Amino acid sequence: MTGGAHRIAVRTVMTAVSTSLLNLANATLPLTPLGLPLATVPLDDRTQTVRVFDSNLRTPYVQNWNFTIQREVFKNATLEVRYVGNKGTKLIRGANINEQNIFASAFGETLLDAFKAVQEGRDSVMMDRIFNGLNLGTGVINGTTIRAGAGLRSNTNTQTFFVNNNVAGLAGYINNTNQLTGVRGQLLRRAGLPENFFVGNPQFTAASYTGNLANSSFHSFQLDFNHRFSHGVLLQSNYTWSKALGEEEGASQEQLDSYRDGRNRRLDKRLLTFHTPHVWRTNGVVELPLGPGRKLFSNAPKPVARLIERWQFGLIYNKFAGSPLALTGVVGTYNQFTGNTPTLVGDFPRNLGRATKLDNGMVLFPNLKLVSDPSRNRMESVVLSPRSTLQAVADASGKILLINALPGQPGSLQEQYLTGPGTFRFDVNLVKRITVRETWAFELRADLINLTNTPQIDDYVNQINTDINSVNFGRITGAGGNRIAVLGLRLNF
Repeated sequence: MTGGAHRIAVRTVMTAVSTSLLNLANATLPLTPLGLPLATVPLDDRTQTVRVFDSNLRTPYVQNWNFTIQREVFKNATLEVRYVGNKGTKLIRGANINEQNIFASAFGETLLDAFKAVQEGRDSVMMDRIFNGLNLGTGVINGTTIRAGAGLRSNTNTQTFFVNNNVAGLAGYINNTNQLTGVRGQLLRRAGLPENFFVGNPQFTAASYTGNLANSSFHSFQLDFNHRFSHGVLLQSNYTWSKALGEEEGASQEQLDSYRDGRNRRLDKRLLTFHTPHVWRTNGVVELPLGPGRKLFSNAPKPVARLIERWQFGLIYNKFAGSPLALTGVVGTYNQFTGNTPTLVGDFPRNLGRATKLDNGMVLFPNLKLVSDPSRNRMESVVLSPRSTLQAVADASGKILLINALPGQPGSLQEQYLTGPGTFRFDVNLVKRITVRETWAFELRADLINLTNTPQIDDYVNQINTDINSVNFGRITGAGGNRIAVLGLRLNF
C-alpha cells in the first residue's frame, strides 16, 4: 500500500518560570564528602548497595545459523522454506547474591523450622533466643510474660510475614531492622549468631554481582511465499513457528534480575517475554483490470475511462499467537526476590486462557474461580488464619489447580508458563488515481486500520492481572486496537 495524506500538527508549549533559580553563589568548595573514599562499610549499616563485576568478564557472543531452500512454484512466484536459529553465550546478567538463607541453622533449628513452628501456633527455641527480653508490643518475651512465638504472631510488623508464607521476609527483618534495639543487626548479636547468619554480605542491603551468567537460544521454522508484482497483483505471505528460550531479557539498566534460587540457576530457564510461537503476516496489492490497456472496458469512452481506471485495493493481515504470561503468587517463600510463581496441583494447560467479555469487563479465565488457599488451614487459628488473604485457583467444579508456594519452596509452576491471548489485525485501503495531465495526478484514498475493530490485547499483556491473590485475578484492564478510518486527497506532480 502506498503512503497516505500528509498532516501537519502545530504545538504551542508554555513553560512556567521557576521563582527559585539555582546558582552556585552559596556553594562552598571543596565539597565535603559524606564518607571517606574506600572507607569500610560498618556491619551495622545494612542500608547500602554494593555493585561488583566479575574480574574475568568476557564479551558475550551470538552464534547464528540458517538453512534455506527456494523454489519457483510458478511464474513470478517463489516459495522459501527456512530454518533459522541462534545461540547467545556468556550473556551478561546481574544478580543480587545477598540471598536470604532460610536454611541457616542454630539452637537445633533452621529458620524455616522456626518459622513453621510460629506460623502453626507453636514455640521456637531460635525465636526465643533472638527476641529474648524484647517487647514486641504484647508484653516482655521469654520467661516473664509470653514467649517469642506469641509475640511475633501478634506484632503488626512481624505477623504479616506469617500470614503470607514470607519466611525470607522474616529473615530480612531480623537481619536489618533497628526497630527493637535501635541498631541494625543487633538481634543476631544478642543471640550470639554470626553477622552473616542469613546473608553473605550482611553490611549491605544488596550485593549486585554482574557476570557472564546467562545464555539464550532461538529456533524457528519459516515459510515465505512471494508473488512479484505482475498482471496487477502483488502478494507476500510468511509464517514463522519459533521458540525463544533464555534466562533474562537484559532490558534493565543494570540487567539486574536475581535468580529464584542461586543454588539452582537452572530454575530460571524459561520462555523469554518476546517469544511468539506462531506468526502469520500477509500483505497484497491488487490493481483492478479496468480501463484503457486493461482486460475490461479497455475501449470505454474517455469520461468513463477516467472514472473506472487506476483503482487499487490493498490489504495487510497479521495474526499472532499470544506472548508468554507469568502467573505470580506470594513472594518470600524461598528467598526475598520477586517473581515467585504458584505451585501446580491440578491440570492447568498453557493455553487455558481465553479473553472473554462479561457484563463487568473482560477476563482471561472465565471458567476459573478463587478459593481459600489450603495453607491457611496450617496457620494458627486465632490471630494468623483470619488475617491471611492467600487464595488458590480452582476450576468451575471447585477442584484446586494452583496454590501459593509453601514456606521453604519456590513455586513449581514454570515462569512465563501461560500463553496469553493471541490477536489479529486486518487493514485495508482503496486508492483511486486520476490523471490530470502528463505529470499531474490526483490521488484519492481511504485507509481502514483494524477494519474488524478487534481488541489488541497482546500489546497490553502487562495489563492482565496475573496475581492469584488478587480479587481481580485474570481481569484484563487494558487493550488497544480501535478502528481508524483515514480519508486523504493529494496532488502528485
